[in-house]
Amino acid sequence: MTRPLAGIVFLLSVLVARPAELGGTTEATDVFATALRHKFAHNGSGLQNKAVAYFITIGDKDSDPSDDLIRRFVPHVPPVRKGSECRHDEGGFVFDRTSGKKGLLFRTKNIKWISDTEAELQIGYYEQGMSADWSTYTLKKDKGRWTVSATKLEIIS
Repeated sequence: MTRPLAGIVFLLSVLVARPAELGGTTEATDVFATALRHKFAHNGSGLQNKAVAYFITIGDKDSDPSDDLIRRFVPHVPPVRKGSECRHDEGGFVFDRTSGKKGLLFRTKNIKWISDTEAELQIGYYEQGMSADWSTYTLKKDKGRWTVSATKLEIIS
């Protein structure tokens, strides 16, 4: 590849690509989606699926996830939305910015890649100060599909 062409390809990849830690690659998106689906089904909140929405943030900076990751959850009930679409009140409860109704916030940290077929990440839910948890998830890829192979509860309130 010539230098000018290589430079253009690199520049385009930087401008177009979303960081992998935010769910910008297919593998990362698959890992986040698998872990989140598991956490949705196994959280200890009082609201459970009665929440107006599940809000998610990704990575060490609690960034909004990629649009591709959000699309993975259509037509999930309750709907899954970006973390920026929720707010917290003085009591610590999570609310939908539009409707004002209570929701749940699910946070994941960056993926730690153990190998091409194994990943680890921290994930938790937050309903309010007295209803939250934080776990470490291990995921494995077998026959092209990611599954949660282990969970370790780190913190619960």
